Amino acid sequence: MYEARHKLLSDPDMNAKVPLSLRELQKADRPRYDATSAKPARWRRPKAEDVAKSMKLGFLYRFGYDYASTHVHPMSRDGEGDFTALISAPHAVTVPDATVVRNSILVQTMLVQEAFNVSQMRWRAIAYDFLDQIREFLGTGDPQFHVTFYKIGKAWPEFQLCEPVISSDGA
Repeated sequence: MYEARHKLLSDPDMNAKVPLSLRELQKADRPRYDATSAKPARWRRPKAEDVAKSMKLGFLYRFGYDYASTHVHPMSRDGEGDFTALISAPHAVTVPDATVVRNSILVQTMLVQEAFNVSQMRWRAIAYDFLDQIREFLGTGDPQFHVTFYKIGKAWPEFQLCEPVISSDGA
């Protein structure tokens, strides 16, 4: 706590904002801090293996510690996938089936098209093209939708995206 207060009191941005009582508390705690910090720490964190052995549960440490650590330390398995990919023969790593993703995208484009069907917005035509090209991409891999996506981005300054279609009768 003393060190945190010292940082606060030493900060030039906080110098004018620190109350006088905090400065006085810091001065009063200085001798105690000096005495405490001069002594080496006596307590050391015990090692898990030593604790288990002292309790005659060495088997628990031998068989459970590494496994339990994978749940406590989130990055304990970090890099295993990369390692497997590096040491495996080419094409030996199985890639998950993309059918679910493709079907999800297909259903999403159908739902969006249904919404466009009841919409009166001016930009529907270019959006329909985009949806058709996304579906084409799912079937053939043709990335033409990139160009249409770019066109959508470029069309915005010319007209507002929520601007309704101007009907032929002038209304």
